[in-house]
Amino acid sequence: MAFDIKYEVVKNDCVMELVHSQLVVTCTINTAERGGVSKVLGVSADAKLFSLEALGGEAKLSGKVNYKILYLDGEGKLSGLDYFTDFSDALAGEKILASYKLSAQISIIDVDISVASDEITLSAVCDFVISSVITGEFKTVTDINAEYDISEEKISRVQMSESSFEVCEEIESGVNIDKVLLY
Repeated sequence: MAFDIKYEVVKNDCVMELVHSQLVVTCTINTAERGGVSKVLGVSADAKLFSLEALGGEAKLSGKVNYKILYLDGEGKLSGLDYFTDFSDALAGEKILASYKLSAQISIIDVDISVASDEITLSAVCDFVISSVITGEFKTVTDINAEYDISEEKISRVQMSESSFEVCEEIESGVNIDKVLLY
């Protein structure tokens, strides 16, 4: 049985992971003016990326880590601290070209806190996955002339978009509030 196979070159967009890296963001806060710290009750962190730029062989990024701490001060009063610290770094990646439009996923995988006297030292391990939509050309089979002819057509489309927005809401509580601990 003879086959006559026809090929065609098609373009296809796909998301390609370029760099997977981690960065430790550390800051030290003096709490003497706030009454010191006798006991830390809880800590959390969240990271936001503000800029991401592709250069030949690396991705330059910058953003902020927001630490939220719930603690007892030196007098045993419940207190909260919301603290931002900036970070910037260049992540090396041999697959990164200056022409790429990069996107990033950022997550905090670990938060550490240590207290010495009136100083709190916070560390967050940020995990970055840098990727880009890459257009490739692929040789595909478009037709086979043979004794048996079975065909099925599949089309897949992927779309990517990016936007920034701010959400704000004010709520009237109906009670007197002495202090907001975390927000």
